[in-house]
Amino acid sequence: MALAKAVTFTGLCQVVSGLIGTCPTLSRSPYLEEASPFGWPLSPNDWTFLKQEEWSERYMVCGGELQSPMDIATSGSCVMNGGQDGLISDASDYGTVGKGTVHLSSYMRSASVKGDFGSLYLKDTEGHTVQYTAHEVHLSTDSWHTLDGQSRVAELMIFHKPKDHRDMLKDGVVVSVLFEHNESADNAIFSYMGFPQGHEELEVDEDATWPTLTEQLNLKEAVKEATAGASYMYQGSVPVPPCSE
Repeated sequence: MALAKAVTFTGLCQVVSGLIGTCPTLSRSPYLEEASPFGWPLSPNDWTFLKQEEWSERYMVCGGELQSPMDIATSGSCVMNGGQDGLISDASDYGTVGKGTVHLSSYMRSASVKGDFGSLYLKDTEGHTVQYTAHEVHLSTDSWHTLDGQSRVAELMIFHKPKDHRDMLKDGVVVSVLFEHNESADNAIFSYMGFPQGHEELEVDEDATWPTLTEQLNLKEAVKEATAGASYMYQGSVPVPPCSE
């Protein structure tokens, strides 16, 4: 997880609230038609973002001790300071993707794009290097995670699966980049995903999709400032029901 210092954009919830109702509410049908980005063929839908305290009543694991997202404490006895910035930058080999289609995910309360975004290299428990492929990105406002109790205006989640795996159900990795607001700055991620500047309206198809706006996205450059700084790592879970750890 890393922090980008600046971004300006029209909030995702404001843009798409007319499509999925009052953001961040889900309807109460048993399943969503959209597949889970984590690997399940169906996404559970008998829950709501407005009553997260009730998730564990239907999904026991949601009451577990390794749940994501979480509040990141940047200091204190629980923080192991390695004293080195740029760990994610050194471990990642993100690349450039061309035009694609942005999908609105009711399950994740985010806008997402699939593609070959590059690779991430991490050590396993035995010290062996494992390659993960970045296959999907999700953009959400406000942020899922908080830092010292404070949310950020947006969060980019980069989904990774082990190179030889079909999905990320086992040993998946998520790299999150949190964004702060700055009127004088911009980030290529928001332009690529088609979010207009200022008060312009986003044109969305009936199936809750729209084409990417720019011809390509260099993910490495887009997150360069954030991944070059401090990062925080923890063992977590799927951030929505069934909350698998």
